[in-house]
Amino acid sequence: MRIITDDISKYDIDWWENLYKKHPHTNTPIELETFKIASELSSGKILDVGCGEGEASQFFKHYKGIDWSKTVIDRAISRFGNKFMVGDIEDVKEQYDYALLSQVFEHLENPKEYIQRIKTKAKNVIVILPNGEKGNEVVQNDKETLKEITEDTDYHYAVYEWEDLQQMFPDAKLIKKDEYNILFVC
Repeated sequence: MRIITDDISKYDIDWWENLYKKHPHTNTPIELETFKIASELSSGKILDVGCGEGEASQFFKHYKGIDWSKTVIDRAISRFGNKFMVGDIEDVKEQYDYALLSQVFEHLENPKEYIQRIKTKAKNVIVILPNGEKGNEVVQNDKETLKEITEDTDYHYAVYEWEDLQQMFPDAKLIKKDEYNILFVC
């Protein structure tokens, strides 16, 4: 694991709201394919934590998305219907078979603790994140666009390799690893 920033606290809800208002985000074809693979793991109810603009919802039958950004939730609702809510894991009242944590893990200072919080609401967690330095190259490309919006572009806390994740989650099951993404279940 390589730490990118040691001041993750500056990337709070206000920072993300500002970013999303100026820079709508859509998923790449590789990310959409990874959502499809993830959807084949779960036939039960799924909670998408940090759902962004909701594109994963297209792939899951019993889906609920949650994100702390009102801007992206409004976009998700306008695109995919009323299966989204503004909030964080503590705001979820129901129990789920699976939770999806896609492109969120790398933004967390303590992802292991956050996964434990999610597991109070879901039996299993499906995690999708950038694969090491190669996956982080996508972020580097994104930074060029973000420079037009903000000088603060180190919004990933760390870069992870599969070996780092195995140490954090020894019982995790690797589902897919390509040069850009890692998909695992814990």
